[in-house]
Order: sequence, then structure tokens, then C-alpha cells
Amino acid sequence: MLTPWLRAGESYQFELYMDNSYNSRRISVDRVETLAASGVDANGNGVPDWVEIRLGATNGFDRLEVRSQTSPATVEGRARSFDLLNTHGAAVAKAPNGRFYAEEPLGSGEVRSLGFEFENGAVSQTAMVPWEPTNILQNPGAITLRAGDSLLLAALRSAPQAALESYTLTVNGQTISGTGEQTVPVAFPNAGVQTIQLTHTGATGTVTTRSVTVTVLARVDVGTPQCITRFARKWTHAPLPAGAELQFDESITAWREPAANTYTLISTIPQDQPLLVRYGPGGPILGGGEVRSASVRADDYTGYTWQGFADGLMRIGLPVVLTGDLHGAEVRCDIYIGGVTFLDGSTSKSLWGADFGAEGVAGYTFLKAAAAHSACHQISFWHDGVPIAKWN
Repeated sequence: MLTPWLRAGESYQFELYMDNSYNSRRISVDRVETLAASGVDANGNGVPDWVEIRLGATNGFDRLEVRSQTSPATVEGRARSFDLLNTHGAAVAKAPNGRFYAEEPLGSGEVRSLGFEFENGAVSQTAMVPWEPTNILQNPGAITLRAGDSLLLAALRSAPQAALESYTLTVNGQTISGTGEQTVPVAFPNAGVQTIQLTHTGATGTVTTRSVTVTVLARVDVGTPQCITRFARKWTHAPLPAGAELQFDESITAWREPAANTYTLISTIPQDQPLLVRYGPGGPILGGGEVRSASVRADDYTGYTWQGFADGLMRIGLPVVLTGDLHGAEVRCDIYIGGVTFLDGSTSKSLWGADFGAEGVAGYTFLKAAAAHSACHQISFWHDGVPIAKWN
């Protein structure tokens, strides 16, 4: 296992988690060894070449200059250890597969400078983000942006004669006038299709009119589906704008179902993973969410425990081991054989996140009559009233 980059002279806490889910198996740790990275150091800077290559491949901005048509600008990149990413105050969000994105508001004529330090300062980079004007006169094609985005609008034919040109824009029910060298920020707060009407007067008095269609996409919150590792679950999300798609982490297997807005999800690790809503590959990010994941093991994964007799009934314990966070999900056990109950006489009992101790262990205890050949039961998982997994 490779740790994040650790700085000399500082103290760090290392936590080792041992998952002894099966009750008859016990694991002990004899020792933990830490090794310094070593290898060829061609440039003589004290860092092995393979370490520098790996740090660069897993950390950094996608582009060091992001020429954005909209404000806020979306800046994306890679961050192997998100918690060790120092953005100097810039707000960032996790993206799938060890990535991040930041949405930075821009000012007219401003070039925003973003200095980030990745992986505990191992990699430092600065991205420059100018707000590019949208010349309505010379770029009349359709424009697509997100609700809440702003454009920096301009209308000019010749930069040397810009002061002799003039324009009038009608957009969002407002009329804006200016000369060719002036730009004006215009916000688009509401989703829908809008039209920018332009009347431009050139330096020689030539009048040109033009209409530009602006498609404003709604921001989307698709929610936070809960998964139990190894089990497939169907999930129906909020409708997406036409052309939008979901992007999942590689630890999530996902495929579309015939039903509208429905996926089947399988999580492979008990860790919550971000997901994104994007308008086409590499397009604007319309929103995000999270696939929440936990591992729950019982039955053959943990074994049973013999707890003796009580009033002529056998007591049988079933440990249940949780890894991760249930986020309000329910672990339900239903007995479906006669002569077997739980301690309180019921045949259905649920465990919740609070029932699992600091080590993630809870359990059920069955009372079994001698005539009952086994404690047949079914374990299922429910979240917000919806079944998400079951076994047995």
C-alpha cells in the first residue's frame, strides 16, 4: 500500500482496520513496516523518478489555462488524496475516479488565478482562468449553458474600430446598449430556451440584426442511492435534461434499465463514491450526487454462535458485521419456520446503524424449539421504504 506523500519532520497517524467477520477466525498483527520510496533519481532532487511520475499522473489540473465562456468557470483535475488537497480557500467537490471540480466565479476583464497544492504539498500548480467574451455578431451559433451561469457578451466586427461600432441587445426581457469595445455580463437564472436579439451598427453605418438561441439547462440533484456491496439494486433517479448522462466511479457497476430514469447499481467496496450529471462527454456539469455503500455480512460470512438453553429452548446467536455507513438503511431479519422466534417472541426484527458498536458488530439471537430443525430466516435491506438487497 502506498501512503500519500508525507513531509519530513511531521507526525502522522496510521490506522489499520482488521475485518474479522467470521466468528471462529481471529487475526492478529505481528508488526507493521513502513518503507521509504527508493529507486533511480535521474534529476538528483532526492525523489525517485517513479514517485515523481506517479505523483504527476494522479494529481494536478487537467489544463493550466481554462478559457471559460461562462461564469462560474468549471476547473477540473485529479487529486489522489482529496483530504490533502489545499485549495487556499477555493471550493472544490469530489468527482468520480479520484477527480475533483471547482466552480469559480469570474469578473469582467479578470483572469482568476487558482493555486492548488496536491497530496500534502507534493505537487503545486497554478491554473489561470480568464472569462472569454462571447461575440454575438461573429459567433451566432446556438449557445448551451446552465441555469445560473453568466455570459460576457460583446458585439463587434473590427477591434481597431470597436469604439466606432455600437450595439443593442435584448435578452431576458432587458435591453442593453453599448459600443463595440464594451462587454456586458448577462446572467441566465432560469432553465429554458431564450433568444438574444442583436442590432449592430458598424463603423460605416451598416446595420446588422441577428438572433442567437441560448439553451439554459436545469441543474439536477439525482439524490443519494444506498447500496449493499455485492448486491444489485435498481435505482430510479430524477429526470435529466435531454443529452445529459450520469458518470459513476469505477468501483460502481451500473447499467441502464428499460424503465425511464432507472439504473441497476452494484457497489464493490463499502465506501461512498461521488457521481456526476454531465451534459454530454466532457460537457457542463449539471449536478452531482453520491452512491452510498456499506458491507453487511451475516450467516455463512460470520457463522453462528451457540449460547446454551433458556427454558428448554436453544439460544443461537447470529453475528452481523457492518463496514461503512448504512445512512439510515434497515437490516431486517424475518423468520419463516415454525418453532423459532427472537428473544422477545417476535419473528421479525431490524437492525439500524446505531445498533452496531464502534467495531461494527451487532447480531440477532434466535430461540429455537427442539422440533425446529433450523432457524430458517431471510435477511433483507431497506432504505426509505424501498428494498435494496436481500439474501437467503
